Amino acid sequence: MSFSERVSKLSGTQTKIARVKKFAVTKTVLVFSLLSFATAAAQMPRIRVACIGNSITIGYGLPDRNSAYPQQLGRLLGKGYDVRNFGVGGRTMLKKGDYPYWKEKFYREALAFKPEIVTICLGTNDSKPWNWKYKADFFDDYMQMIRSFREVNPNAQIFVCLPPPVFHSNFGITDSIIHLQVIPIIRAVQISSNSSLIDFYDNMTKDSADFFDGIHPDSIGDSIMARIVYEALQKSPSGIIRNFSARRNNVTSAGLVTLYWQTTSGSGVTLGGQKVGESDSLIVHPDRTTIYTLTTSGTFSDTSLIKVEVAGSH
Repeated sequence: MSFSERVSKLSGTQTKIARVKKFAVTKTVLVFSLLSFATAAAQMPRIRVACIGNSITIGYGLPDRNSAYPQQLGRLLGKGYDVRNFGVGGRTMLKKGDYPYWKEKFYREALAFKPEIVTICLGTNDSKPWNWKYKADFFDDYMQMIRSFREVNPNAQIFVCLPPPVFHSNFGITDSIIHLQVIPIIRAVQISSNSSLIDFYDNMTKDSADFFDGIHPDSIGDSIMARIVYEALQKSPSGIIRNFSARRNNVTSAGLVTLYWQTTSGSGVTLGGQKVGESDSLIVHPDRTTIYTLTTSGTFSDTSLIKVEVAGSH
């Protein structure tokens, strides 16, 4: 099957969310000898959100970069989230593009951030004629970027974004290429990678007045984008583990470890076979090296592991 046939077949497939099991993540925490479970009154770690993108993401042309949609998204989500803007102007998904995002320090910093949620909004600059001549690589390059974030955090929830409409051709960017060629491939990536979708394109076709040069949103346009992302995150399917982590508890008594977890709304969650809340924390006090298993059920099924090693345990 040719590349174009593969994209056509995938983009035409009806999206059906299957029950899947993501790769389990094992994290190791060194503790001292430990007794039983106790409820924890502790600060839940913030969910790390990385916004990957180009000048639309970074906030090109805005008088105040705090008006860019990732910053506005952070304010919408509140204190329980750590949202960071990793946008770089002019960058492409294509490795053979004129300015590949892959070469940027922001890409390396985003990976080091080990985000639990990743939004990827690239493709606008790829549509330029001198970049789009390498369009046969776009699908594979996109898939590789998604894999790179899942390698640093197997629990990462990936959102691929359909770029906003192009209301006025500019910088070599035209709406016809975005709409008819770039977007079908991104939809194919979303299906093939089992990722989630954020649709800026269809949700912003009536917002031309909020794009000051036909391509880049103004602060109002960015507020619309932030709201679209916020709603996509809130409507995430049940069963997704966004965080399962452990932190040694130096406040209450030596040897105690606090487990933290956060899952999407509607998830059925068990910890070591016992039913627990969707998002909660628990103090554990094992007397030997123990693996804790968090499992969810819902639209997705998900599993994540933490290994707590006790000094001197065999």
